[in-house]
Amino acid sequence: MYYIDSRYRSDGRNAWITLAVGVDPGKLPDLEALLAAELECLRDEPPTIDEIEEAKRHFLGRARSAAQSNQELSQLIAEHWLWYGDTVAPKTLDRMLGRIGRQDVLDAVPGFIEGVTVVVGR
Repeated sequence: MYYIDSRYRSDGRNAWITLAVGVDPGKLPDLEALLAAELECLRDEPPTIDEIEEAKRHFLGRARSAAQSNQELSQLIAEHWLWYGDTVAPKTLDRMLGRIGRQDVLDAVPGFIEGVTVVVGR
């Protein structure tokens, strides 16, 4: 594998997650099989409450510490303004995350699994 990347994007109402992976063309079938197996695992063994709480803590920690440069800070402020109509303090984000329960995550799994796959080759 050359690289793997993931992104979460939103317009404040809708959200989408992207995974980008780069591999040699000959390894593409193995990668597709691996991704399919991982998505089946997500469906068959969804995240536990503890895993979801850990993810929330990670997300909150990244929100507190990821943006450091002026460019990153201004991007974060602009993003919050576009998504929420205001800036979001860590305390507010913590309350927002607190409203997300395991069932919300489970409800999102089918949409994630049924997403679109795009293969770009030579």
